[in-house]
Amino acid sequence: MNSVKVGLLSLICVLLVLPLWQIRYQVVQEPKLFGIYENAGVPELKSFSWKAWFRGTFQDKISTQVKDNTGFRNTLIRINNQADFSCFGLIHAEGFVAGKRGFLFEEDYIHEYTGKYFIGKNTLDRKIRRLKSVQEALAKRGTRLLFVIEPGKASFCPENIANCYHPERRTMTNDEYMKQRLDALHVDYIDLNQWFIGMKDTCRYKLFPEYGMHWSLYGVSLAVDSISSYLRGKYSLQVPEFHSDSIVISDSLRSSDHDIADMVNLLFPMPKVKAAYPVIRFDPKKPTLRVIGVADSYFNNIYYDYAPKLFANTEFWYYNSSLYYKDSYGDTKVDHSNLTEKFKNTDLILLMVSEINNHCGFWDFIDQAYVALYPSWRDDWSYKYENTIRNNRWWFRGMVKQAAEEGTTLERAIKRNADYTMCVDFDKLENKTKNDSITQIVWGIRNTPKWMHKVWSLAKERKEPLESTMRSEAEYVLSTRN
Repeated sequence: MNSVKVGLLSLICVLLVLPLWQIRYQVVQEPKLFGIYENAGVPELKSFSWKAWFRGTFQDKISTQVKDNTGFRNTLIRINNQADFSCFGLIHAEGFVAGKRGFLFEEDYIHEYTGKYFIGKNTLDRKIRRLKSVQEALAKRGTRLLFVIEPGKASFCPENIANCYHPERRTMTNDEYMKQRLDALHVDYIDLNQWFIGMKDTCRYKLFPEYGMHWSLYGVSLAVDSISSYLRGKYSLQVPEFHSDSIVISDSLRSSDHDIADMVNLLFPMPKVKAAYPVIRFDPKKPTLRVIGVADSYFNNIYYDYAPKLFANTEFWYYNSSLYYKDSYGDTKVDHSNLTEKFKNTDLILLMVSEINNHCGFWDFIDQAYVALYPSWRDDWSYKYENTIRNNRWWFRGMVKQAAEEGTTLERAIKRNADYTMCVDFDKLENKTKNDSITQIVWGIRNTPKWMHKVWSLAKERKEPLESTMRSEAEYVLSTRN
């Protein structure tokens, strides 16, 4: 019995010493963790001060630094992740969830598919009308704008979404209403999402991988071929053709076909699955088109693998924010200061949006292009703040939660918060519109009990909606100021 106790004590001591040994000598080379992670740095006492001590910031900093530099930290995280995933189907990579039949999803796809992220008919009407106007204005200048609806994993295989998301209870979605308006206004667009769904039961190879968040590399080849054919047929643009000489079937997944599996950071690899990889041969014809791709990460595969052979020059405006280069990943911001000149030197703009980003409203690209093409127009600051909310992941999610808690629509919650933010910043804003001033006065009415009661009584007397009466009151007040 004593020998057992000694053995257990020795084992515990070894386990306690091993992390310190690893910190000091780094004998074991651990694989890095995937995902966005910033190490807090090596613990240093020089950051100590009595002020930081009594505030607790010093303790928090040292605690984080010690945790980030614990020996075998990466392996311990993988062990914990593996235990929770194997036993409970839990994933600790933020924003990713496990579905049925071994499928992994990015959660925002599911919220778009179920309608939880629906930003409202009025908002989408405005966006689509502007898309039509910009498309027509650019065509007159010799630049084509093609809107491409990229496919989404949730709408492609909803049967694999976990039951807790209740995919059977779908409400109106951004994709559904957007396409209604696109058709009604005769906007030129390609719906690759519906095309992929239509091929689902007949395609020989997977269009979406089990462990990836994007379309499969095989699906990319079909999508690019479809886009190229559309450009040649609809716009008579010179796009070189390419051919798939053969298909390689492999259980060694490449690139984006396993990007979620990497982010999960498990101890053991996922079960082997097979995927198809086409061997592409491009025609030697010299490309001539100058292209801007305003797109999300779905465009990565096109930008690196196809664009150099199909287009003479390609700029990748990632989320209409970061400019990608062949050897860098979005360190340079897109310059929107002189869009009209940029459009003059562009033959084709590919505006490509996947299901997960439908709520972003084209990342403000269409609004910016509209203002550039119609310089006399000015957008309200309140509308600009709405766009900011829709394009800020954390702010937008907060609005989704707030709308659910208050039992209101997401569109209304975003509008109210945008108005509030605009009113807070009102005095420091430049080039305010008349509508901004009216919005600020309406906000003042709402937050002044006597004034609000007066307007409410007036609305009751006139038998008209309260909102209309508040706006009339605000317009009157504004007229007295001028």
